[in-house]
Formats: sequence, C-alpha cells, structure tokens
Amino acid sequence: MPDDPDRRATRWILTASALFFATLGGAMLFAPVEVASAFGWTAGEAVGSLAAGGLLSLAVLDFTARGAIHGGIYGRPIVLANLVFVLTAGLALLRRQLEATPAEPLGWLLVGGLALHGVAFGLMLVGRLGGPGRG
Repeated sequence: MPDDPDRRATRWILTASALFFATLGGAMLFAPVEVASAFGWTAGEAVGSLAAGGLLSLAVLDFTARGAIHGGIYGRPIVLANLVFVLTAGLALLRRQLEATPAEPLGWLLVGGLALHGVAFGLMLVGRLGGPGRG
C-alpha cells in the first residue's frame, strides 16, 4: 500500500535521515579539516574521513530502506543501527558542546538534529511511529 500513513512516516523519516547523514558525511569526506574547524573540533583528517565513511554508510542504509515499514519488529536492525548511532554521536557531541568555551553554534545545530533523529528512531523502535505496534 503506497498510500499507507505508516509507510509515509517511515519514508519521510528515513529520507530525512539519509539526507542529513549524506550531507554531513559528504562534507567530512571532501573537507574534513574545514568541517572539524567549523564545528570547533580538533580532529585530524583521518578521523574526519573515518566519520564520513560511517555517516555515508548510514545514509545509504536509510535511503535504500525508506520504503519499508520499520515499527515494531519490522526492520528492527535498521532502526537499531540508526538509534545507536544518533545516541552515541549525540551524547558525545553534547558533552563536547557543554565543555567547550565558548560552544560553537553549529555544534548545537548538529546536536539538535541528532536529538530529533533519536526521538524519531526511538518511537519507531517501540512501534509508536512508522509501523504496527508490538501488541
């Protein structure tokens, strides 16, 4: 059913996630030092390139899986992979932002984007968004 609201929600979330990760991953792949500098990070080129690989991998995963229902037990590996990434990255960057003096405004934008994705994937995991519930 292409007009199913659960599929539309999943498609929208995974497409937004793919665009978010691809944009950041592409920028970090081609300009890792400049991106790190813009966010106030002190990472080297190799670290930025490794992060870009992970971000681009998640972007491809989300883009190719965007047509399926992922709530409840369906698509659990895709939802879990995204949730683990956004939680670990979001908490690490939140810590960095709180310790930085002064904190970079772009860093808060990234933390906010990861938090939004965390809420969306958390809701998908428990079946409240994007698919049938557990019960």
